[in-house]
Amino acid sequence: MMVGKPSLRQVIAALKEAESICVPEGDNEGDSLNRLAPFLCDLDYEKFERAHLLAYDYARGPDGGADRRSLMALRRHGFPANLGPDQYDALRLAGSVQIGERSLDIGDPRSERTRISEQDAAKRDGLPRSSLAVLTVVADVALRDCGTRLQQLLSRYAVPYGR
Repeated sequence: MMVGKPSLRQVIAALKEAESICVPEGDNEGDSLNRLAPFLCDLDYEKFERAHLLAYDYARGPDGGADRRSLMALRRHGFPANLGPDQYDALRLAGSVQIGERSLDIGDPRSERTRISEQDAAKRDGLPRSSLAVLTVVADVALRDCGTRLQQLLSRYAVPYGR
């Protein structure tokens, strides 16, 4: 977190800069910039990180909740934004800022409890247990084989590792 709330001018400048981020080729249509961050070049990663930090801080009020005025200001400047309670964890804020064709996730990091709730929902929706196990193993292997940037990103957002 930053010390003090960033200005609207700073946030808009960072979001406009983030519009020029070149995403890697592949099947990533609809993926947020947060999901693509580990695959960005260093310069684009810095643009992403700056935009994310500023937008994250700007969208919150002094109490840590969503700041409706800030979200409306972003919308007025051409960056549709939303932030509200998460569907699975009412104590977690979920939301995003639209940057061109991509979105920037400005929600709170997911907790272990939220991840388990989402897995339970997948089971209810008919995804076989064996498929969940395979997905978990594939994710674990991918995490072990990744570079230091992904590990730093995971530790920064407090995502459970190795489960």
